[in-house]
Amino acid sequence: MELGIIATSPNFPGWKNIPLKSLIEKSLHHPVFLDNDANSAAYGEKWMGAGKRISSMICLTMGTGIGGGIILDNKVWHGAHGMGGELGHITVNPYGPRCNCGNYGCLESYSSATGMVRSAVESISAGKMTKLKKLSSGKTGNITAKMIYEAATQGDRLSISILREAGKYLGIAIAGFINILNPEMIVLTGEVTGAWDFFFPSAKEEIEHRTYTTLIKQTKIVRGKLKGTAGTIGAAGLAWNKLK
Repeated sequence: MELGIIATSPNFPGWKNIPLKSLIEKSLHHPVFLDNDANSAAYGEKWMGAGKRISSMICLTMGTGIGGGIILDNKVWHGAHGMGGELGHITVNPYGPRCNCGNYGCLESYSSATGMVRSAVESISAGKMTKLKKLSSGKTGNITAKMIYEAATQGDRLSISILREAGKYLGIAIAGFINILNPEMIVLTGEVTGAWDFFFPSAKEEIEHRTYTTLIKQTKIVRGKLKGTAGTIGAAGLAWNKLK
């Protein structure tokens, strides 16, 4: 991050060692500081959101993918080479589907909007009955995570099952994060958290089953407070810290 070079990106296959920082600075004629959206969202929630007065926390941004940000001692933890915090790519099922990063069974493959849509399409192709067929006008390419949530609220068994499975794998991952880092707080943010009542109970069950009892009692797990703005606010805060 300090060098401002994008070494690689699973969602932009052609991006290899791109000097993004210098390219933007040349265009804007202003100093530029580079970080990823998940780190920015984590800092936003720590600075102005759910993590105020919290010095160590983990933030998971649940949307099209799953981004992760780690705050340790009030600072974003980037790792030795700037790629720390890729929490969406922890393996939760070694026999799971292939992820965009090339690995198999990543958390992102199950608990992101993309992962849930994949699961819905596979289930429909296997002949499962679901309200999603009607909501998508019979075209699986039209299915969205929002449709899955809507169908779940209508009692659709498949959609409820998909959301519960997403919660299960999320809980497995969170339990590992708590056992390793012992943060004060886990913050979940992003569009997928709108389905909290469907996915969080199964996540909580896995967390309680897999985490040291003492740790789970001491770790707060909450929804983010900066709906849709955590990344922007966090980016401003990180840049402000660099300029001070």
